Amino acid sequence: MKRLTDGRERQFVLNKLFNSATDGDPHWLSFHGHAILELDNEGHPAYVVNAIHDVTHDLEENKAERELVKKYEQLSNIPFIAMSFYDKGGWLIDLNDNMRQLCGMTDEHPENKRFWETVCMFDVPLFRNIYSPDSRNDMLICQHMEYPEMGIDRYIEFFILPLFNSEGEICNYFITTLDITDDRNRDRDRHLHNKEMQAIKTDIERKKQTLAFLLKHSNRHLEQDDDGRMRIVVDNTKLEEARRQLQAVTTLAEESVRLKSGFMASMTHELRTPLNAIVGFTGVLDTLDDNPERGEYVRIIRNSSDMLQRLINDIIEASSISGGTLTVKPETIDFATAFDDICLTLQQRVQSKELKFIKENPYDTFVNTLDFERIQQVLTNFVTNAVKFTEQGHVRLGYRYEKHGMYLYCEDTGIGIPKDKQKIIFDRFVKLNEFVQGTGMGLAICKLIAESCGGDIGVISAGENRGSTFWLWIPCENHA
Repeated sequence: MKRLTDGRERQFVLNKLFNSATDGDPHWLSFHGHAILELDNEGHPAYVVNAIHDVTHDLEENKAERELVKKYEQLSNIPFIAMSFYDKGGWLIDLNDNMRQLCGMTDEHPENKRFWETVCMFDVPLFRNIYSPDSRNDMLICQHMEYPEMGIDRYIEFFILPLFNSEGEICNYFITTLDITDDRNRDRDRHLHNKEMQAIKTDIERKKQTLAFLLKHSNRHLEQDDDGRMRIVVDNTKLEEARRQLQAVTTLAEESVRLKSGFMASMTHELRTPLNAIVGFTGVLDTLDDNPERGEYVRIIRNSSDMLQRLINDIIEASSISGGTLTVKPETIDFATAFDDICLTLQQRVQSKELKFIKENPYDTFVNTLDFERIQQVLTNFVTNAVKFTEQGHVRLGYRYEKHGMYLYCEDTGIGIPKDKQKIIFDRFVKLNEFVQGTGMGLAICKLIAESCGGDIGVISAGENRGSTFWLWIPCENHA
């Protein structure tokens, strides 16, 4: 103030904190002010004008907005999920790279970027008459996103989540988007495939009726009986053989259609289950902060991601089976050490306190030549299935050297396998329990691995509720 009255300064800015309560229980207020020196006609200091404002509420709102933006920025780094952030009026604030790609916002099409940045979300055809500014509820919307002028033609799921301030008022909107175009195309292709197979079955039935007519009216000849009388004899040997072959082909085609249709339906459901869990629980993480449930949601997301990865691996391996190829790359390793590492990972799949994981490693060192990744793939499938179908007791994983090869086994105390199902358990698309997650390809892939390694595979079970032991034998030499 002295510098102002002396004429050395014309103005200064004041930022101060003021404790409006006590030292023991303080309540801080923030003030922002200006002091301006006014001069008289002769240029001498005349008086000082002070303006001071209480900016406590503004700073708190700015802090809350910065924290909200920080949470969004952290959340927007999650891969594979398209996200956008809007203000309470429905105007775009920010979006991540996946949303930019989904909306066609590229350097080659700046007009697309201008459109999304200048249109209110409530005016977009995807939301119009579906979600209004008056709505306070989150909403899941499935829509056809079609903008021919932008080159966009997709089927998507929108999840709209309104965000509220401390007074319960909407302050922002958070939107996550999942592109389900491939899922819809798979469903459409499966429907067309079923129509084609129905047409094939109709054609087969028509040909069967034609064959029945030929069997009745062809291949007749005369033959003399022992008493000298002539009779007409019909030789249907070739036609009967053709009929049997056609019936066998028809049965095989019908079974193939049933199994593949079941596989496609199961695969679509299995892929969407972990995807929905990942998207859904990710959307609520930013609202939990240090809530104890946050760790459980993170665990669910991690398990769903692992499930999704296993499903994708099964589908890729299924393609290899259809093509009749599977690559095996043997290498020399110490399997005793590698087996301990496998067990350390697989033990994490046992979550129930009533289920015990037992490791049986009879050797300190066991050096041999084999494809370790393929062996790990088989053991992972064995243990995963054992945990699915065993509620209490144990899952025992071990191996030993016998008959110039390595015998690996996984024993459980689960629900067991009926005797009449044990021969088909390793066939493609076979699921003994349709209510348990899986594609029905895991054990078929394990069988192909065993055959590609020159080994054998099987299961031992006394029947239902008697437990099971899945085993794999592959030839190898102990170099220790």
